[in-house]
Amino acid sequence: MKMFARHMLQGAEWSSFQQALGKEVIERSGAGWAYSVVLEKGFGKVGKHFSRLYVQYGPYAETKAQLKRALDDLEELAKSMGVDYVRVEPILSTMNPANISSYGYEKQKRTFQPEHTNWVDLEKSEEEIVASFNATNRTAWRNAVKRGQQFEVVYEEADSADFLHMMKITAERTGSTFRDNTYLTTLIKALGNDKCAGVIYVSFEGKRIASALYVDDRQGSTRYYMYAGTEEEARKQGANGTLVSFLIINAKENGLKRVDLFGVSPADASDSHPWAGFSKFKRSYGGEDVAFSGTWEKAVNTQRYFIMKLARTLAKKG
Repeated sequence: MKMFARHMLQGAEWSSFQQALGKEVIERSGAGWAYSVVLEKGFGKVGKHFSRLYVQYGPYAETKAQLKRALDDLEELAKSMGVDYVRVEPILSTMNPANISSYGYEKQKRTFQPEHTNWVDLEKSEEEIVASFNATNRTAWRNAVKRGQQFEVVYEEADSADFLHMMKITAERTGSTFRDNTYLTTLIKALGNDKCAGVIYVSFEGKRIASALYVDDRQGSTRYYMYAGTEEEARKQGANGTLVSFLIINAKENGLKRVDLFGVSPADASDSHPWAGFSKFKRSYGGEDVAFSGTWEKAVNTQRYFIMKLARTLAKKG
């Protein structure tokens, strides 16, 4: 049975980053439960008129009874702050997905943090970890240095320009939408000084061609693969794959117990799923799929929450 301490997004380091973004963060805990909650407005034409307390990948609780206590505490806090609703993504230590509909919560069709991810176990030898990669990744990693690839890790905002450039051109090339530069540089600045976040570069013939931003949760002994960007020639050099291989092996060398590849499609999803391509890539490193509980909401101000839901529906139809 998988056991879990808590998610990085519920950690002190992430809270400090949220505060650096200018958000109000409140941390609460009791016997067997804890949560870190952000006060925020919604997004878009509809959401910006409504306020919520959002617990990303939380509350965390050891048992269902303790989860109920955490939710009760959250709802009392929400009432005292006058927000319209609460949004949660509860996690039990056993990693059994929590159904909280009996507590008045409604599961959202859209999950705001990935409901499925893939964990790579680092509590094995390096040889065993590499052996669990698929044949392409395994061969590319073993020959990377021979082929002239070089790897480095940087922690300073001042050394993030190449990463930001690669994120920009990757977004343009793939049609993806990533976080803006302010968000990314604030993350590096807030967590890089303590080496809780870093940027990995792969270079070939003196040029950086691939990069990835990761965050290390030392309390949870987990590295999170957050964002990656590449130059056009990275594919030809196989640097997309060796980048992740290095991220995994480097995490092992730093004494961590797992790598969370942060978001994959459901295991039974079809090839038409929008995440199918990069999910197949992430699963090629021999990790294990893990399911979370999804995103749930509950009204605090019933009338305003109803108006918000109605507005959401009309906006989609429009």
